[in-house]
Amino acid sequence: MKTSELATILKIVGEENRMNILCLLFKNEKLCVSIIAQKLKLSIATTSHHLKILEQNKILDSKREGKEICYSITNLAVLSEIKNLICNNTNIKIK
Repeated sequence: MKTSELATILKIVGEENRMNILCLLFKNEKLCVSIIAQKLKLSIATTSHHLKILEQNKILDSKREGKEICYSITNLAVLSEIKNLICNNTNIKIK
C-alpha cells in the first residue's frame, strides 16, 4: 500500500466517531445503523453520515436487512496495516 493511500485512510478512520464505530464493529462483526447510533448516543443521521464515509472508502460493507442497513468491516487488510503502523511505532503490544 502506498503511503499516500494509508495517509488518506488514517485521516478517515482518525475521526473520533468513526473510531468508535470501528471499535463496535470489531467487537460485534455486524451492526445496524440504529444500534450503532444508540450505543454511541448519536443521531441516526450523524451515524449514517460517518458510516457512508467509511463505506465509500471501502472500509465497511453494507447490507440491507428488512428496513435496516447493517454494516461490517470489509477491509481487514487496510486495518491490519493501520494496526501494524501503530504497533511498530509505539510501545503498545497487541496480541
